[in-house]
This record gives sequence, structure tokens and C-alpha cells, in this order.
Amino acid sequence: MFSSLQQGSLIYILDKTDAPKMKIGEVVSVSAPRTNGFMSNGFNSTMCVDLKVNVDGSVFDYNAIPSSYSIVTYNNGKVTISETKQGLQSEVETIISNSK
Repeated sequence: MFSSLQQGSLIYILDKTDAPKMKIGEVVSVSAPRTNGFMSNGFNSTMCVDLKVNVDGSVFDYNAIPSSYSIVTYNNGKVTISETKQGLQSEVETIISNSK
């Protein structure tokens, strides 16, 4: 779960913007869990965290990540981040399958 990450934890990033590239980032900071607004029925929606991740010397912000998830996508599915390498395995397998 993203909520269990702390400074120095590794994050695995699959960038499919052009040619697929996998990168490993290091967590710089994790915000305290917070609600991501309210649902129409008045109940709180998902608990979220914000991450700052250092990738190749540049710091990227990944905001409003559901804290109970271990993999999420951004940029209309072009970027996937996971707390484990195994979390990206199905994404990579899908890319390989589609390229055949």
C-alpha cells in the first residue's frame, strides 16, 4: 500500500508515453493520509497520499494516490507507478502481447 511508503522507499514507474521505459524512483516524501473530498451521499471518499519521487535527479509529484492501492495509473494510462516490480508485471505482459 502506498500509505506504508516512507522516505527512501523505492517506486517502480512504467512510462508508456513513447516507447515503454521502466524507471526506479526513490521516495523523497509522503504526505499524511487525507480524504479526497466527499462523495455525493455525504460520506468521505478514498483516503489519499501525495508522493514526491526522485527519478534520475528530477523530483516528480504524484498527487491524490489512493493510500490503500499498490499500483496506480496517470496521464490517461500512459504512466503507471507501483510500490513493487511485480505490480508492473501485468502491464509489461500486456504491452508484449499487444505488440505481437
